[in-house]
Amino acid sequence: MLAAAALYELQTRGGQPVQVGGQPPRVDRFLVLFPLLLIAGLAGLAARGAGRLLAEGTRPLRAGARPRPAAFLAVRRLAAAPRLVLLLVTGSALAIGILGYAGILVASTRAAAHDKARILVGSDTSVTTRAPAKGLDGSGLAATRVQRVHGVTLSPDSVPVDLLAIDPATFAAAVHWSSTYAGEPLGVLLDRLDADPAVVGRVPALLAGPAVPTSNAIEVGSADLAIAIVGSASAFPGMSRADRPLLVVSAERLSVWAGNVRAPLAAEHEVWTREDPAAVVAVLREAGTVPEAARTAGTVMRTPAFLAVSWTFAMLQALGVLAGLVALVGLVLYAQARQRGRLVAYALARRMGLSRGAHLRSVALELAAMLLFSFALGVTLALVTTSLVYRRLDPMPEIPPGLHLRLPGAVLGLTLLGVAVAALAGALLVQRGADRANVAEVMRLAG
Repeated sequence: MLAAAALYELQTRGGQPVQVGGQPPRVDRFLVLFPLLLIAGLAGLAARGAGRLLAEGTRPLRAGARPRPAAFLAVRRLAAAPRLVLLLVTGSALAIGILGYAGILVASTRAAAHDKARILVGSDTSVTTRAPAKGLDGSGLAATRVQRVHGVTLSPDSVPVDLLAIDPATFAAAVHWSSTYAGEPLGVLLDRLDADPAVVGRVPALLAGPAVPTSNAIEVGSADLAIAIVGSASAFPGMSRADRPLLVVSAERLSVWAGNVRAPLAAEHEVWTREDPAAVVAVLREAGTVPEAARTAGTVMRTPAFLAVSWTFAMLQALGVLAGLVALVGLVLYAQARQRGRLVAYALARRMGLSRGAHLRSVALELAAMLLFSFALGVTLALVTTSLVYRRLDPMPEIPPGLHLRLPGAVLGLTLLGVAVAALAGALLVQRGADRANVAEVMRLAG
């Protein structure tokens, strides 16, 4: 109920859960409280359900089934301490769930921030020039010439739009593209800019961003340019705002039209590239092109608005790591709480023929079963929790593209490795204590 109330607050209150506009980043407290409540509650319920299934699963053992000694001992120990197992599994799942929740949000927001920076710049680097750049052909650099045409509106609605004139032949190699930007590959969209439209006399154009009123022409300066929309995308390199339409046309066709109607183009000339900015500037200067300014996606990523994205969920990650350490302490306490009973059982089992290796494997299976179940439960709950809120966590919704869910492979992999190491280390410590115990003293204390 508390988790539902926290989610309701997140979904219904005005404003963004992450506030970064002109101030230090502020995180809505419900953004932290909601995953704690939901993951803790669902982890407790899942652990109780698994405990009942485990109790049911031990009945065949009591009925005479003969599993391997290590598996038999591991299952019996887990079934014999349901409260301790419940607490440890719930705590471990909560720690892993919070770490996974924070990791997913960090991975998603960082990926979105990189995409947004490249969309704003156009590519990794954008170099502004006074005139169309020379010297790029034959240079071997993955670079393309782009024109940003100003003063463009839809005709006759006078809706302002951005117009980008590109070179389809070199564009794809010089920009970053994601399949989330459009339902079709970039190469297919670019090929349509050079293809003849169905209606003769119109210039093929791609539409990126929001839909626009039906129109067959745009006004460029004082002349009307007939266009034919041949493709669409939700985001496109060079977009400045998510709510402002962007039209993309072939620079060659736009130049031919401008020459035929004798309409001067008010445009900024840019060079977009994924190469080292210094190498591009050197090639331009050698060819006699004067670069005026250079902007990189890395520089944009270091602005306060973008840096806030990286800092926003650092607290949650730290909380998850801290909770993980607490869970490891709980594992040690669990082993210590069961130690005396283990020693008596181990001493008796050894007299009945149980090998040291079988006992070590049984302890490792016991700990691994709890921790791996906690890992699977925590990651599942993290995915469920994140899927409920991540669409509203874009701190820069005015810049395309939107936020898409990304899994933190490194975080989850290291967590799984830590779970395996913790189970093995715990088993070795328990076995070491059992080997060093004085069997006679243990039996005397037990009696």
